[in-house]
Amino acid sequence: MAIRKLGFWASAVSLFTFLLYTICFVANYFINSSFSWTNSSDFINYSNTHSQLFKYIAMFLMPVFSFSFLIQLECLRETVCEKKKFFIRVATHFAIAFSTLISINYFVQISAIRLQIAANQAEGISQFVQSNPNSFISAVNLLGWTAFLGMACLFASVAMSNIHIECIIKYSLLVNAVMMFSSTIAYIFSVTILQALFMFAGLGAAIITESIAMCIYFKRVASIS
Repeated sequence: MAIRKLGFWASAVSLFTFLLYTICFVANYFINSSFSWTNSSDFINYSNTHSQLFKYIAMFLMPVFSFSFLIQLECLRETVCEKKKFFIRVATHFAIAFSTLISINYFVQISAIRLQIAANQAEGISQFVQSNPNSFISAVNLLGWTAFLGMACLFASVAMSNIHIECIIKYSLLVNAVMMFSSTIAYIFSVTILQALFMFAGLGAAIITESIAMCIYFKRVASIS
């Protein structure tokens, strides 16, 4: 019973964080003018003259989402039949890699990069700023979101059946996996429009659908138990 309840609340946290992230993303878009990367000095000037509140809230929410997603998978493993536990276990390993990589990125942005911006220190930060699409840290972050999250969703989808609410979970995970793999290719070949489409609209819709379905799933499993 405790595992089912934990799964429900982890799913609820995933849903809440992604919805709040979407609100912060939209709010930041309307409050601030858009920024296209040029160099570190321009980035620091932009950051010091535009509100970064919603951006940092959104960055904080994403590691929280990754932890809750990982807990979802661990709880899900306890509810599926024995022959399907292997797929959830593999999904969990990829989810750990996903959570680790994106948490490194967002912690760097919220801590070290924020402090360097406040001190107007432009030297040496270009490869550690997420706003630079060709930076080392952007590649690390996208590896987590696209390849590792995609693999986690793919293996988790295999463990779900085609019956009732599990069917919704299965196909929302599968759709997200396909979009994340497509985002990997789009990033490597710098197809910005497709990358933005898959990473923002597609990812958000799939994860929100999956989180709602997971809440219902764990609620039903708990009530049956």
